[in-house]
Amino acid sequence: MNKLLIDNNLKGYSVLDIFTKKNVNNFEKKILEKINIKISESTHLRKELKNLKYFHKIPFSKKEKSKIFEPKDRFIKLNTQILRRIKKNKFINKILYEQWGHNKYKIMWVASLEKQEIKNNVCGFRICEPYKKGVGTHIDLHIGGKIMRELNSLISIWVPLRGFSKKYTLKFSPGSHLFDHPTNQFQIKKNIISNVFKKGYAKKFSFHRPNLKLGQGIIFNSNLLHGNSDNLGTLSRVSVEIRLYNSKKLKNWLPKNKKLKI
Repeated sequence: MNKLLIDNNLKGYSVLDIFTKKNVNNFEKKILEKINIKISESTHLRKELKNLKYFHKIPFSKKEKSKIFEPKDRFIKLNTQILRRIKKNKFINKILYEQWGHNKYKIMWVASLEKQEIKNNVCGFRICEPYKKGVGTHIDLHIGGKIMRELNSLISIWVPLRGFSKKYTLKFSPGSHLFDHPTNQFQIKKNIISNVFKKGYAKKFSFHRPNLKLGQGIIFNSNLLHGNSDNLGTLSRVSVEIRLYNSKKLKNWLPKNKKLKI
C-alpha cells in the first residue's frame, strides 16, 4: 500500500459544498454555447437547445455527437469567480496538504500529450443521455493518453449540473484508492492501453452512488475506481470534471516547450 494514498478519508472521496447556483448557471451557459454552435453548423438541425437536460431530444447524427465530445473540444473556460471559489475552498486546501504536502496546483484540460492539446483554467464536461451507459470503470491516472504511475499527480472534482439523485450520479468504489491496481487489467482498444478496467476486475469492488444537491460536487483520489455510471433517469445527465494537477509534478510529464505559469 502506497503511503501517499492513505488520507483521513478512507473512502477516497468526499462530498464538497463548492459552487453557487450562479456558478452552475455559468457552467451550463458555456456548454450550451458550444452545443448550439454545432447546431448552427449542421445542415439538418435548426432549433437551438435551451436546456441541457433535453440534450437527448436534439436529433444529432452520430458523427455530430462525436465532434461535440471529442477530447480536444470537450472543455469550457472557467471564469474568475469559479476559479476563486476553488482556490479559497478550505476543504480542498486541507485535502491537498494532506495528500501532497502543499496546495499548489494548475487547473487544466489535457486532451492529448502527444498533440500537446493542453488548455489552462478550463474543465471538461460530459453529457449522458437517458438509459445510456456511462464511461466504464476507470481511474484518473491516464493523462492525455499517457498512464501516470505517480499517484499524487492530480486530484479530481466531479460536479453534476443536471441529475443529482442516485439514478444519475457517478459511481465510486469506497476504499479502492488504497489498492495498487494492476495495469494488465486495463482494457486495450486499437492496441492502446486505456484507463478503463476489464469488467472482471471491476466486479471485485463494491460501488456507491451518492445523492447530491445543486452546487455540490465530489472530490476524489486519482486512484479511486469510479465510472460505469449508467443514466437510469429520463433526462440527460450533465456534469463537469475539474482536474487539479500537482504543480510540483508537472515537469515529469508536461512537454518541455509548453509554457505554463505555475
